[in-house]
Amino acid sequence: IVIRLSTSPIMSDPMYSAAQINIPPALPQVLKEFTKAAIKSQPADLLLWSAEYFEALASSKIPSPKRSKIPAQNDGAPQPTKVEVTTSHGITEDALKALFAEIGQAHSGMDTSIAKRIATEHSIPDQAISDALALGDFHSSVRNIPFITLLCTVLRPGLNETLNLLVKVAGGELPAAAFQEAFEFLAFLEELSQDKIDVVMSAITTETLNAEQVSAILTVEASKEGDDVGSKIEAIRTSNPENRMAKHFDVEYYNSLSDEDKASLIQCCKSGLDNHDSSMGCYAMQPADYDRFKPFFSKVIADYHGVSIDAKHTNNWDLSGVEGLPDDGRLDLAALGLPELSMRVRVGRNLSDFPLPGAMTQDDRINLEARMCEAFAKLIAMPEYGGRYNSLTPNHADHINDDEYKQLVKDHIMFKDMAADPYLASAGIASNWPYGRGCYVSEDRGFVIWVGEEDHLRIMCMRKGSVLNEVFDRLKTALDVVSSIDGLEFAMSSDYGVVTSCPTNLGTGMRASVHIPLPKLTSDGTDAKAKAVCKPLGLSVRGIGGEHTPIGDGGICDISPRARFCITEAEIICALYKGIKLLKEKEDASGDDDDDEGDEKGDEDEEENGEEGEENDEEENDKEENGEEGEEGDEGDEG
Repeated sequence: IVIRLSTSPIMSDPMYSAAQINIPPALPQVLKEFTKAAIKSQPADLLLWSAEYFEALASSKIPSPKRSKIPAQNDGAPQPTKVEVTTSHGITEDALKALFAEIGQAHSGMDTSIAKRIATEHSIPDQAISDALALGDFHSSVRNIPFITLLCTVLRPGLNETLNLLVKVAGGELPAAAFQEAFEFLAFLEELSQDKIDVVMSAITTETLNAEQVSAILTVEASKEGDDVGSKIEAIRTSNPENRMAKHFDVEYYNSLSDEDKASLIQCCKSGLDNHDSSMGCYAMQPADYDRFKPFFSKVIADYHGVSIDAKHTNNWDLSGVEGLPDDGRLDLAALGLPELSMRVRVGRNLSDFPLPGAMTQDDRINLEARMCEAFAKLIAMPEYGGRYNSLTPNHADHINDDEYKQLVKDHIMFKDMAADPYLASAGIASNWPYGRGCYVSEDRGFVIWVGEEDHLRIMCMRKGSVLNEVFDRLKTALDVVSSIDGLEFAMSSDYGVVTSCPTNLGTGMRASVHIPLPKLTSDGTDAKAKAVCKPLGLSVRGIGGEHTPIGDGGICDISPRARFCITEAEIICALYKGIKLLKEKEDASGDDDDDEGDEKGDEDEEENGEEGEENDEEENDKEENGEEGEEGDEGDEG
């Protein structure tokens, strides 16, 4: 037999013996730490995340163990290999329960090959086993509790969620020794300080721990973490005075709180503590937080919305009695001489018996989605709505595949993965993607409900027409349908109205807008003249893609009332109608009286100087509706 070694390019690389290969001494440790970080982070795009990781390492920085903030590519191009948290490698709670029942009672170790065999027998996928072994740096042997804990981490990333799941798979009660071993192991991986570990260890006072006791222990640890909050806040005030969270955080008030309340307030402020450039810097975590922490939130709300610190909001959808409307109450734009326009109204809503998105567990998100499916079934059965629900939750009855999801995003119907938003990620709002996320879409695609974005629900009506009442009334009717179902009560505050995650949306949670052509007012290529008209009416003018985006063909601008709080729903829609009417009058008169140009220029300068801060606030808060950004550029409620 003759073996001929090819000299083709495929075989052109030189071959070396083991003795000839010079492995850099630091390479094994670098690769080990990289692998750990990748498994812990579960990045949406592994290659982009890796580039970020090694760039930080090369700059002598400590690479962040948190989920990467780089968004996955959705342009249809071939995608690199991904490590997805969405599937959790197929691990189920039942499989973990069975594994714990067999090996969780023995606080010892076993041979790695035996651990692999037992885990496989209990339907733990091979990839999950490999990841857990790599993350735990197990070689010839494994420790039972840490091994199970790491498998829980694959299913529920995050120290708190992992430990809560561990209690669950242990049957609801976990021996204190097992909790201690699991926590110390995770604390080592998370590189927690010994002081934090000691705080948790000292809080263990019973031989077994249930879920409530574990949560209380972890809350104590979180409150201790906030003990040095004063110095952090002061540093942010100095570096970023526009951060409202830091601006209005009262350390004396904070120190007056119980340990539990301290931890909860810190959680509300985490977005601003992590992201110093935040304009708002805080999110509510529970429906009652605005009232519970009123001494803090009332100042933030007053600052942002330009109201008094004791202002109270009233909700009212009734158009009757509002001044300046047609006698018949019909807000018909055709009567103003306008063609049919793109009109839309959206509101944010949260259910009163669930935590707000920043504090939700994966189970909370799944349960809320299941609850909402009752409402969707009712809407689907109504001829005026119909349509379907599209779920991103794996194994959901209405689950859509990745191609269908991308198409909905491309069509500006669905929102994107929020993990790329550092504000939402820090606040916990982006956690557990894609569980509990989805959107209902009506048959005519004119009515959409997002589930699991910044608020539990974002409810939107879109229509091309001339009667504003139609889109307004359709939204109100749908809200009534949803809220009429048992268990779907919307969260409300007696002082602040509709409760939303971000204080920017409190009150009505509403944004109403139209796309209106203003070719004369925008003939100079800017929207400055339109802004001068709209400023006294409290209206925002922006490009059709959002703040600081170009004006559309034919001078099309997006017009919307700026206020959400201390204004009724009826007043918002009426303010929009009055603004459109005045803009049409100014548009028709534009060019007839050139003397007006100087006045308009003066107004423009006044707006740029006097409202620069407000414009910047809007830009910060215009990142949210990322599924609609190309079409609407709806405001993003950056915390």
